[in-house]
Amino acid sequence: MTGYKQWMYFVIGCLVSKATTTTIVNETDVHIEGYFRWEHPSIASKFLFCEQCCKKLPFEKGSCFPVMYMNNNRDRAACCSTTTTRPFWEFSNYSYLKGALYIEYKSLIGFAKIVSKNKYQLYDLEHHHGFLKKFPDNICNFPTIVRIDLSWNRIQFLPSLICLQSLDSLILSDNKIKRIDASSLASLSNLRQIDLSYNRIEYLEPGCFSYRPQSLLKIHLQYNNIKSIDISDLILKHYFDFIKIFNNDLRTFTNLKNNTGFVNSSIGGGLIQMMNNSFTNLPMYNTLGFSADDALKIAFRYTIDIRNNKWVCDCKMWDGYLVMASQAMDQYYSLGTPKCVYPPHLKGYSIGYFRIKYHTADLLICNITVKEKCPQRCYCFDQPSRNRVVVNCTSQLYISMPHVVPDLSGLDIDLRHNKITFFKKHEYLERTIRIDLSFNFIVNIDPSIYGIQNMLFIDLRNNRIQTLHRELLLKDLCAIGFGKITVKCTCDMIWIKLWLYRQHAVNCSYSQITCETHENLVNAALISKSDLCEDQNIERSFMSYILLGVTIISVATGTFLCSQFKYEILLLLRKLRPKRRMDISFNYRSGNNELIEIDDKTITYDAYLSFDENNEIIRKWVVEDLIKYLESKGYKLCLPCRDFDVGVIREEEIRREILKCNSYIVLLSNEYLEDHFANHEWKLIWNNYKYDKSKRITIINYDIMESGCVKQRNMKAFLRLGYAMDFSNTDHRLMQEIIRNLGQPVDLQKY
Repeated sequence: MTGYKQWMYFVIGCLVSKATTTTIVNETDVHIEGYFRWEHPSIASKFLFCEQCCKKLPFEKGSCFPVMYMNNNRDRAACCSTTTTRPFWEFSNYSYLKGALYIEYKSLIGFAKIVSKNKYQLYDLEHHHGFLKKFPDNICNFPTIVRIDLSWNRIQFLPSLICLQSLDSLILSDNKIKRIDASSLASLSNLRQIDLSYNRIEYLEPGCFSYRPQSLLKIHLQYNNIKSIDISDLILKHYFDFIKIFNNDLRTFTNLKNNTGFVNSSIGGGLIQMMNNSFTNLPMYNTLGFSADDALKIAFRYTIDIRNNKWVCDCKMWDGYLVMASQAMDQYYSLGTPKCVYPPHLKGYSIGYFRIKYHTADLLICNITVKEKCPQRCYCFDQPSRNRVVVNCTSQLYISMPHVVPDLSGLDIDLRHNKITFFKKHEYLERTIRIDLSFNFIVNIDPSIYGIQNMLFIDLRNNRIQTLHRELLLKDLCAIGFGKITVKCTCDMIWIKLWLYRQHAVNCSYSQITCETHENLVNAALISKSDLCEDQNIERSFMSYILLGVTIISVATGTFLCSQFKYEILLLLRKLRPKRRMDISFNYRSGNNELIEIDDKTITYDAYLSFDENNEIIRKWVVEDLIKYLESKGYKLCLPCRDFDVGVIREEEIRREILKCNSYIVLLSNEYLEDHFANHEWKLIWNNYKYDKSKRITIINYDIMESGCVKQRNMKAFLRLGYAMDFSNTDHRLMQEIIRNLGQPVDLQKY
């Protein structure tokens, strides 16, 4: 029955509220000397008046503008009015409109009702130091209550007060309230101040203070047990005086309703006091539904006091948000800036210090534990100010590379002064920007290390490196340093001279390499083929041949000169003459003695690839790099190891397919000259090229061979004239030069 009575009181109260609010004095007729009616688009109440001094500029004589907002870009009049505004019934001219209400207890356990001795248009309910346990049942019978002060009682629950549409102030400090529901205050559009301090509040339902329309200007929540608050109840869509939520147990902000875009571009702002709570880290704005632009507006429009919290100054504090927040705090220097509590060595430092002092942001780090994959006996930390994760394992007696490191990018690994003998590739090196392996015992290096492009620098100084691999040519010149080393140089390592030359050319002299040859020690930057190759017949230059020819001409004939350089002459003439296709037919006999005719109409491929198939490194480069690149550009290529039929006679298949190709690509290496099938291919390629002027030959000098190392005179001619491409290709345009030599892909559809 009690519940039914309460419901009836509520319904009757709402009906009376609707009827009674019309009897309140017409606010448009109210005039107060020295004050003006304050109306703002974001405030619903029409009962508020503000001092005339708020209309003056902050530094103008007679201004009452708060000092705290002097440098603020917000609506100055609105900021001033939120602090000085009062409802008209608080002025002596209109105080007669308001009368007092009284509490009459119905029982000793805290139940009571409201009584009135006289009838007034407005009412004030005040009852202190009682034992009231709940709101009186008949409160809705007085819908024009404008002020309720029930502090110092035993109230445990705040009910819905929707029937009190005229309520301006609700003071419930020093009670026993444990939670606030959003429905309790919803629709109280004229409520200007609420005091819930010194209660036992642990939970605020999201939306308690962000309902619309409303007029909340002063919110007291200090000295409670609140651990979390929704961001929508702090970033309100109107100007307010303050939200006091200090001396709680606040640790986190939430955005449980996933609100986005609730920071209005022009309206909103006030003082938010959150001192003496349990915050440890500044919240990241993107986790609260803000954009970076929203966060900037908040930082400059809301005065947020977060001093005396348990601030941890670590990597989580490093963000553009740190700079933004500390700059905003500069506007409110009178408040003081928050200070670090942890870690101990940063205790007492102001947060703004990390923005002002040079390189001090480097102190904002997060330690990484073994559980987070920091190697044993190592010190790991995240340092966002330098965009790196440091893994410091110096002097820890490691004999091999760590198997596990943190699962983060931007690794900076320090392995100095250990006993590592082999630099082995691991997955985490793809996420590494720098690695220091100096002062170890490294003898060998995994060649695939040189192909990792993300590493900005590899420090290998003061090791025992004895060999270098040709893959080093792929490494950026300034991204590796060997220091002073002596390596065993073989006949095929002339490329090391070129690599060192390129280092000096770009001023990256991090390596001083000495070659140990069959005779003595030679500076690798000055090495020559004769130093590397024992009993090597030094090839004379092309000019030497010219001089020899001039000598021979004096005792012989010009015919002899032509016979000596007939291939060079042929290549020069082919270079000067315009290329045109010739209709030439070729005949050969197959294995069953059948005569087969092949002409240019049987062309099937753009190019034939001839190389030493037994060389695994060359074969891998051809298949994985060259073939993929050229075929992606529309070329159709003949690769013997891929396109030849199984079980046929190899020599016959080579002859047949070479005749079907428009051009030829030859990878020249030391082994190529000794391979039987490679020599056979070269003879057929040369004959086809010699008789058909439309054919083209592209030679790639893989081992940087000099012409004196080549026995075949026709191939030697390419090297002498400089028509062969250098595989190291210092300007990194090897693929483009190959395509230029091949010309446009043949339109095979017309054949």
